[in-house]
Amino acid sequence: METNKYFLRSRSGRYVIHIRRLLTFLFVVIGIPTLLILNRLELFPGIGYIFKPFKTEITGIYYSPNENATESFSDKVKIKYADGRVLYLQEYNNSTGEWEDKASFQTPSTHSAEITVKYPNDWGSDTKTKWRLYMKGTFLDSSYEGKTINCTAYNVEELDINSAAALAYDPSAKKILYAVEPHKRLPNASTTKLMTALVALKEADMDDTVTIQKEATEVAYASLGVKKGEEYKLEDLMYAMLMESSNDAAVAIADHVAGSVDAFAKEMNEQAKLIGCKNTNFMNPHGLDAYDHYSSAYDLALMDAQDMKYDLFKTMISTKKYSFKAIKGKDDDGKTKKFTIETSNDLLKLGEDGELGGKTGTTTSAGACLVNNFEYKGKTYITVVLNSKNRWKDTKALNGYIKKYA
Repeated sequence: METNKYFLRSRSGRYVIHIRRLLTFLFVVIGIPTLLILNRLELFPGIGYIFKPFKTEITGIYYSPNENATESFSDKVKIKYADGRVLYLQEYNNSTGEWEDKASFQTPSTHSAEITVKYPNDWGSDTKTKWRLYMKGTFLDSSYEGKTINCTAYNVEELDINSAAALAYDPSAKKILYAVEPHKRLPNASTTKLMTALVALKEADMDDTVTIQKEATEVAYASLGVKKGEEYKLEDLMYAMLMESSNDAAVAIADHVAGSVDAFAKEMNEQAKLIGCKNTNFMNPHGLDAYDHYSSAYDLALMDAQDMKYDLFKTMISTKKYSFKAIKGKDDDGKTKKFTIETSNDLLKLGEDGELGGKTGTTTSAGACLVNNFEYKGKTYITVVLNSKNRWKDTKALNGYIKKYA
């Protein structure tokens, strides 16, 4: 220790101290900024492990701009490492292949910030556009290039449709292509059976044997005419419900799956919420007019999109004629009951190009309804018309729109 003391007091020791201080100063003033610049320019990627900029994060961006059709849009986004930078809304120019600034939003000089991003009123005025949010980087904060927002315009041209609600929907992109009152709550008749089918497909085995209960023998417009105690294969009842719109089949399915119509309706509503339906409430599995029983064109499209994930469902709705017999049940001649049913979908009967089938519905309050599936260029689209003066004509108009603009 004595040696060190004398050394520090010597001229040589003082030189060492000064040199150390000078090197430290130079490193702080010149070295660190130089390394940051090199890191920013990505000339030496390895430096990034030491001097990595703070990663800018933005959450709360709405990626389906036309989901609510005619509404204007704004997002309240949260930014991590805002630091007073400008957030840009950019549109992709197909001609130049470059992103162009369309709007800018100043952020506060804080690390975390929450700002409102307002999208242009003419959002989606062209048939197809691409948008993104962009923020330039700094030495300390990384740049941000948001996920591309693909905006397919809706209602590019007005269609001659006479329905209380109408919808053309792309389920793969989760986008509305054409809409008239897509979220309006309306009676929806037997299109209700789309949810009945979905709950049964999720919760039951199609090979199950269904024993007919009293409830199924008392429902109105019972096309099968089942009797208490008879037995049927669940899959056969599903065909009858979806093709011929059999109400007694729907009640028999509900009784089998949940024990009663009321219990099954509760399961239907729970499932509707799970898949994102916001304007739906079911009181029964068949869709006959009932107080507080309703859905919307958009919600029905969501239900159909879920059903279409099941190959058996796709087979059922695309079948024109189907025959089956009771497991237990005799006709008036004492022979096993046999049934031959046909689809209620005229578009399927006529063999319309691209027709995949769907679900019809008609009641006094709901009018004529149709949820339909249409294939074009290898892609499936969903159309919905509720309370239509001519559901076949209106559906064809929506199919034509898809061919032209999708």
